[in-house]
Amino acid sequence: MLCCDEFSKFLGILNSSENTYDVAGRALDEVSELLGIGKVTSHFYLPPTVTTPQGSESLTTLYDRVGTVPGEPSYEKSYRTMEGAAVNYNVWPLGRVTMWTEEELKDIDTVLDLIFMHNGRFRLISKMKQVAMTNYLTGLPNSGGLMARLRNYYDEGILLKYNGFCFNLRSFGLINRKFGQREGDSIIKRYAAFLQSIMEPGEILSHFGGDNFAALILKDRTEEFLNILGGTIIYGNMDGKRVPVRIEAVAGVLEIDSTLQNPRQILEQCTLAMQVAKNTLSKPYFFATEEMKTRAFREKRISAHFREAIRDEEFQIYYQPKVDTCTYRVVGAEALVRWFWDGRIVPPADFIPLVEREGSVTDLDLYMLEHACRDIADWCARGLDPVTVSVNFSRRDISDPLLAQKVMNIINNSGIDRKYIQIEVTETTSEDECAKLIGFLNLMNSLGIETAIDDFGSGYSSLNTLRNFAVNVIKIDRSFIANDSITIKDEIVLHNIIDMARELKIDVITEGVEHWDQLQLLKKVGCYTIQGFLFDRPMPKEEFEKRLERKIYDPAKIKDA
Repeated sequence: MLCCDEFSKFLGILNSSENTYDVAGRALDEVSELLGIGKVTSHFYLPPTVTTPQGSESLTTLYDRVGTVPGEPSYEKSYRTMEGAAVNYNVWPLGRVTMWTEEELKDIDTVLDLIFMHNGRFRLISKMKQVAMTNYLTGLPNSGGLMARLRNYYDEGILLKYNGFCFNLRSFGLINRKFGQREGDSIIKRYAAFLQSIMEPGEILSHFGGDNFAALILKDRTEEFLNILGGTIIYGNMDGKRVPVRIEAVAGVLEIDSTLQNPRQILEQCTLAMQVAKNTLSKPYFFATEEMKTRAFREKRISAHFREAIRDEEFQIYYQPKVDTCTYRVVGAEALVRWFWDGRIVPPADFIPLVEREGSVTDLDLYMLEHACRDIADWCARGLDPVTVSVNFSRRDISDPLLAQKVMNIINNSGIDRKYIQIEVTETTSEDECAKLIGFLNLMNSLGIETAIDDFGSGYSSLNTLRNFAVNVIKIDRSFIANDSITIKDEIVLHNIIDMARELKIDVITEGVEHWDQLQLLKKVGCYTIQGFLFDRPMPKEEFEKRLERKIYDPAKIKDA
């Protein structure tokens, strides 16, 4: 019979590792001689289940020492796991044992119980780790699982053998609507199973969720894999019949080389290439380029430095005048951001879309409002006659329920008259955004703050904008006058927009005016306030102050410029 010391040693070794199979042999070695145990095996059998369609079976030798009696095992004990698996332990005696005593069998039972419980804990931990790294629907590695595999391949020095893919299934929402969500999930599973079946050894297929996948494919199979992504027939069940479904994917491809082996960068580059293919080029696939990699690196630097740039006031306001073409007088200005970093200007196109995606654009927009208010207060204090300054706010800002209060706080704290500030937003086609925008504009109107809709006519909801939005000004998009030749249809559209706005007591301004003939056309259709390079490009505060002092442009000089 085992004493407490032997059990303590056995348990100490068993608990020294989560992996039962790594330590069971050493633990059994502590009690083998006393109990006459020569060999122990474990037979695990799990029948097919929903989560494990193929089932699972394994036979493992936990312990085997010299002197074991050959032949059939002398003792067997069976267990059931909570997942419905059967676990059978078989024990062979040492040669010196003719028959175990009742006390020895009790101790052997206890030893097997402890091994079974330890193995259950080990399997639970393993299962939890697997679940954390696996997509629940397809059983494929999720993004975390793929990252782990990529790190392993990097450590093993074999990552350069592969190219990275990220791909999204085209119009899968239509398939879901046609077949229903449940069958749509089944179609995803069949598609994933098909792709998995054509994977070569070492290749990895990953499912991020929904209709988003990733893969690591051998370089010489890149073209073959792209052809498969271009169109594959899977079937769906509808009314008891199998219906063929063609699955097409949009892919981003990264040719992994020695300069780019970081797993996170690989996924970022593949995803960015996929977005270029899907949203910019409308192509079935796009290869990540050096230029794109450089841009991604630059965006990463910008993102990392953005908060510091706000704190250090690296962003400056440039003002572009708005001019009344009846009097050629400066009647307003738009505040436009310029970022001075490391002795150069970062173009707005390089950082505005990025901070909008990341959700930090609100900080920048409020920063611009605060600095515009500060400049206006300075002009008033110095006796300059200010004009109304419009400050742009992103669609992303409108989701902040406290935005109106933040705007009011900044204006009030500056001490300026509200008439000097105009909040400029862009029209939207999203129903949810539209509702939020209407609420925000109504609130601004009730507080006596002017609002303007930017890029009017570039979306699809312009007439609804005139009808639903409580705005003071619409800014007609430059696309209306950017054509080399303005047609009679263009004139009619512009004329009617301006007439409707005037009847609704909404002022109209046209931006992007660069030529004298454009100005004449706008005057002809009734738009008299313009903004554009014809009069001035955006300029620093000090330069704009000269325009405030002079106020009037000479039309003869403008025409001849």
